[in-house]
Amino acid sequence: GPHSIGAHVRDAAAYVCWACARAYAPAVLENFVHVLASSLLIMACYDREVNCRRAAAAAFQEAVGRLGNFPHGIDILSVADYFSVGNVTQAYLRVAPYVSSFPEYRLSLADHLVGVKLRHWEKPLRELAAKAAASLVPDNGEYFSTIAFDTLLPYCLDAVLEVRHGAVLGVAELLPALNAAGIVLSAERQAQVANLVPAIDKARLYRGKGGEVMREAVSRLISSMSAVCLPLSKAQHAKVQEALDE
Repeated sequence: GPHSIGAHVRDAAAYVCWACARAYAPAVLENFVHVLASSLLIMACYDREVNCRRAAAAAFQEAVGRLGNFPHGIDILSVADYFSVGNVTQAYLRVAPYVSSFPEYRLSLADHLVGVKLRHWEKPLRELAAKAAASLVPDNGEYFSTIAFDTLLPYCLDAVLEVRHGAVLGVAELLPALNAAGIVLSAERQAQVANLVPAIDKARLYRGKGGEVMREAVSRLISSMSAVCLPLSKAQHAKVQEALDE
């Protein structure tokens, strides 16, 4: 919904992680290393609030220094430090792709974008999350061409504006990224994407609350479909032209 809550809780949680790194021996936290590292990096890269991103980066740095068992900790700290995550665009589009280059964190970052950030209540953050998802394709093309599309396509017609808007944007940004990486969608998924514009029009999602937002997202989708030369039937082509003419 249209609410900003929980930032103080996330900030405090990062401080708890920082304190745990100082208080416990590496052997005590050994079984929780992957969960801690992944959660802190997701927060450092993708949290909306700058204080939360910086708190997570500081906690990650403390854990790397004190515990010494976070995978690729030193390498990640060279890019994901307190200052680099201060700018949200840089955190999403420069820091996160670097972190995703390490297999231990690849899936958790991608899952968070697809399952959480693409349905965020704030429109600019959904737009940034869609671009961020595309930036992860070079290291995780298999996931985005299969699981991500299978997750996003049904949500493109969701009753909740934020969910369907983010899903359409996600599909729109992933199409050219996958094409640039030389990854071809299955015929079934291509057909589903080709039918999105007629389906959105049939569901009357251009009307009422969020109609203009959906038109903007669909325009971006049409641009991406054209860029990758997605095959369309005559009926689908007519619907796409009709959407642009309106």
